Amino acid sequence: MFFYIYLMSDQITYSYATPSSLVKGLQGDELFLANYSEVQKKTNPCFFWGRLKDPHTTARCLIALSNVVQSSFSLSPFELAKLKDPIVTAGNEKIRFEGFSHCAGVYARVDVLPDGHDGEFIDTGTTNVDFNQPMISSLSRIGKGEQMLLSVGSKEVSISAGNRKVVERKVPLPVKWIKGLTSVQLFLADTEHRFPVVMYPELLNLPYFEKTLEFFTGQYAWQTVKEDYEYEDSDWSSGKRVKVIVKATRKQIRLDFPKRAAPKEESNFKKILSLFKGGKEKPDGLPPLLVEYMKIGQTFLSREDYDMRRMHGLIPAYPEPLMSVILHQCLKENQFTSETDKRAVIALLQAYYESPVRLGEMGHLFLSASLLCSDKTAAAYAAEIWIRDHARLNNKMPGEMLGKHQRIEFAPMKRFTDLVVGKMMSVSASSNAALQVLLHSMIEQLPEEPLRGQKKLLEIRAELGKQKNKV
Repeated sequence: MFFYIYLMSDQITYSYATPSSLVKGLQGDELFLANYSEVQKKTNPCFFWGRLKDPHTTARCLIALSNVVQSSFSLSPFELAKLKDPIVTAGNEKIRFEGFSHCAGVYARVDVLPDGHDGEFIDTGTTNVDFNQPMISSLSRIGKGEQMLLSVGSKEVSISAGNRKVVERKVPLPVKWIKGLTSVQLFLADTEHRFPVVMYPELLNLPYFEKTLEFFTGQYAWQTVKEDYEYEDSDWSSGKRVKVIVKATRKQIRLDFPKRAAPKEESNFKKILSLFKGGKEKPDGLPPLLVEYMKIGQTFLSREDYDMRRMHGLIPAYPEPLMSVILHQCLKENQFTSETDKRAVIALLQAYYESPVRLGEMGHLFLSASLLCSDKTAAAYAAEIWIRDHARLNNKMPGEMLGKHQRIEFAPMKRFTDLVVGKMMSVSASSNAALQVLLHSMIEQLPEEPLRGQKKLLEIRAELGKQKNKV
């Protein structure tokens, strides 16, 4: 097929390998438009493969882009589940990641320019992928100085760092995004570069920069694990104390927290002397940041739950650093190890309930763990928070988290289904729609072999579908 355009005395010829066609199918009509490129293209499954020169910064930019894509400002929870994640384009010596918020009202873009990568552009092309939790977790674990390989292909995008490799497959591009991309080009054509990024050398030596980004945001990488371990116990059956090694299995939500340094041994005289000298001053002479108070130094809590509201009140619009600490300290297992741990979680849930803000990944993880916890009061508070915030939560995210927890049977399924039936179901039509999205995302993460109590979960989802059809 040929198409001609005449411009004054110049003639441009377009040559199409195949004609455009309209194919009628059982699911509807499909329009296939022929394409043409002035550059002769080869059929390559891979567009780009190479190393990123500053993977730490790039990873943070991609996490920010994913947060925009996962946000919504006007859509219902049921509509959120239909939308996908970033568009990736490789060509012209640049790699572009771009996407819209769920409501298509906010556009975000990350460009890796020629001086930001060291790789080979095998072909030019675009693909649309869904950045799921493994990809976000892997990006958040990229440290300064760590190497990262990026591969962009026609059917997938993958990153490799250390011994970790994550692959995201191609997904359909939302129609709303196609319309939005045409509008974005018009706006970008008239924009100008303002406020260039300037790194002031006077600020680079501040000790605050020595801390990781996760310390300030609370967005640590995490995974739900089931593992065998050993511990020491005592056997008194012989009338004497005999040390024995016991093998057991545990299930935990494990955050990639920095390991606590082993305390230095001090003499009794120095310990007594420290009582009169007072606390140690910071060697850098700088005042501590508010976020530096969001930590618990000891392994076992004593009365920290009484200070939970005060700690949350220091930065009420920024609760996730504290949520990550309490999740790591008190909620990593489905049973509370002490009464103080339970009171600390309840106090934080109460504090957040009184001053709600939009939550990120760690906030969703804290909420999902609270929904599965063994204490009914804490779980009820988490359910009330979900009922109030269901319209602005990304219900797909806590659903996927719950599915990953229950994939290893982190907590009894009956505990969760009883909570859903008793507290979260049939509150309103919008909450039912949000709950349907949450349960659907949760069930997608469960193994093929049915778990104990999964039948009730499927029955609840079916009942929600019936109620929606009646409305």
